[in-house]
Amino acid sequence: MQQLTTVEFRGDTLFAVEEPDGVFVAVKPICQRFGLAWNGQLERIKRDPILIEGMREIRIPSPGGDQETVCLALRLINGWLFGIGVNQVKPELREDVLAYKRECYETLADRFLGPRAAERPIHAPAPEAIEERNLRAEEHKLNLVARMQAMKGPAHAFALYQRLGLPVAEPLVLPDPVAAALETLAREQGPWTGTATQLHAALCEIASAAHLSDPRWPSHAQAVGMAVKRLTPQLAQRGVRIERRHSGETRITVALVVS
Repeated sequence: MQQLTTVEFRGDTLFAVEEPDGVFVAVKPICQRFGLAWNGQLERIKRDPILIEGMREIRIPSPGGDQETVCLALRLINGWLFGIGVNQVKPELREDVLAYKRECYETLADRFLGPRAAERPIHAPAPEAIEERNLRAEEHKLNLVARMQAMKGPAHAFALYQRLGLPVAEPLVLPDPVAAALETLAREQGPWTGTATQLHAALCEIASAAHLSDPRWPSHAQAVGMAVKRLTPQLAQRGVRIERRHSGETRITVALVVS
């Protein structure tokens, strides 16, 4: 679990987490500080093609236990703050909003990047770092689209897909995480045979982090069995053979089709 850091700012407590690719700041507590509707602010972040690149859901401690919290990259926190109009908050909070816009980034930059970091010239990151950041941003966007498809269906998912600026493909078909993992299993370890429980463990071991966090990923062996049954025709078209045999307990075989 990431180490949560607290930073005091004008009597408030800001929460941030240091990741390998930068510092990420929890934005929901700031919304609550100003009485802003969280759902509206979250949608604003998702609509913005720049802010969405720096959005990350990070698991951090809380009084009610560890929970996923939406954070923004420190470099983008001012971009989000400047989108909050003073007329959106109560009159007694307007000066505080202006103070956040003036000083919040500098306070956080001093804490994580060193004193007066906000005034130092910004050096361009290495090409490798830019490529890795872009890949992570695109993977995160696809994960958001996958969640939307699972919750509201393909039409809403396609609308979000376009809004996030992802390459348009018609028709939009999001890769099923279980299908991808089964194909990997067949190619790397096939022919594989075992129970649904063993298959669930094997798939969890080889699945990518994006697949494991996908809302469609099965949480137990029974869900794996149902997914395998649903995906068998689709996988057959991709050269992956699925067989189910009942002899006391159901055993599943995953293998490449031999031509």
